[in-house]
Amino acid sequence: MQSGSTSILQAMRRDYTREEYLAIIHRLREVAPQVALTTDVIVGFPGETEADFLDTMSLMEEVRYQGAFSFAFSERTGTKAVEFPDPVPVPERFERLRILQARQDEITQEWLQSMVGERQTVLVEGPSKTDPTRSTGRNGQNRPVHVDGIYAPGTLLEVDVVEAYKHSLLARLA
Repeated sequence: MQSGSTSILQAMRRDYTREEYLAIIHRLREVAPQVALTTDVIVGFPGETEADFLDTMSLMEEVRYQGAFSFAFSERTGTKAVEFPDPVPVPERFERLRILQARQDEITQEWLQSMVGERQTVLVEGPSKTDPTRSTGRNGQNRPVHVDGIYAPGTLLEVDVVEAYKHSLLARLA
């Protein structure tokens, strides 16, 4: 998404508006309601007002991404944005980033928690990096799932999700 504000998207030279972006998301969800979406977000782009930032936050609430790669705008030599007027003060950029990341962490946790109790198919990738008695794989939304036992990479397992961690799930064989 980059930003939830059409004016900031235009300043970033993106060729879509907030409304066009949301229309694509809504069509995608009609076809694939369980699709897991992630995004990249830049906060504190030159000229970004508090209202623009709140537009980004409201778009995140509406789309409910499963994850976001988020950054505070940083000046890079040779880019046009360095010359733009109305730079956002650095401390404000990082405060906006903190707010956005905290809310995204909550949304991600809510999404993971909603999977507890579900039966899922997991494609095993290999042994867990942190627990030698478990294997790790990925579910249909590409989220890591840890399961007791050692299974060969490429094995498909039917599992019941029993716990949500910060970025992954714990499951037991069904």
